[in-house]
Amino acid sequence: MKTAPTSQFMDGKHLAKNVQCPACHAALPPTAAPETKTCLSCHKGSYTAMAEVTAKVNPNPHTSHEGEIPCVDCHKGHQPFVYGCGKAGCHTEYSNTRFK
Repeated sequence: MKTAPTSQFMDGKHLAKNVQCPACHAALPPTAAPETKTCLSCHKGSYTAMAEVTAKVNPNPHTSHEGEIPCVDCHKGHQPFVYGCGKAGCHTEYSNTRFK
């Protein structure tokens, strides 16, 4: 993506840490969002481990009552972060400015 090096979103954060596009995308140009197993291969290895990292967040997004939600439901990569549960209107009051 041409704007990734200057992006304020997750793609720019990855490139700033020298994580190149093929680390997340199997095909270039990308034909689909990365699978959760791809994300977890770098980020703590499991939902249980991610839940420990975000244990003080209320509600903890990694212990969803909906089960293991795909990472890309919230972490959009090339777009602003959104809570996946917010789609149903349940948790729209919560936001995370980390990737905005």
